[in-house]
Amino acid sequence: MRLHAAVGEGRLTADEAGDRMAAVYAARYREELAAPVADLPGTGAAASGPPSWEALWALLLWRARVVLDGPQAAQPGARQERVVAVLAGLAVLWTVLWVLLGAVVA
Repeated sequence: MRLHAAVGEGRLTADEAGDRMAAVYAARYREELAAPVADLPGTGAAASGPPSWEALWALLLWRARVVLDGPQAAQPGARQERVVAVLAGLAVLWTVLWVLLGAVVA
């Protein structure tokens, strides 16, 4: 993920990222994974853990905006992230109720 981000930011060329990805896929031990990204920003201990729920929501909303608005779409704000979370929750609730009511009627 960091290698792809570095290509998108212009820190690495596609060829250089390909070479580093080859090193990642060739790695047999976890310690060998640090070398290809050692000179890139965000390689600390916090960056190696799983992403937060806030980061996942932001990524989901941003991807949806890129699909709708094109590559010039801006990163979503906190309000937009909350709206997406509420709408997703309502969609799940509606689906569950629809299935339960369908089972009762049938």
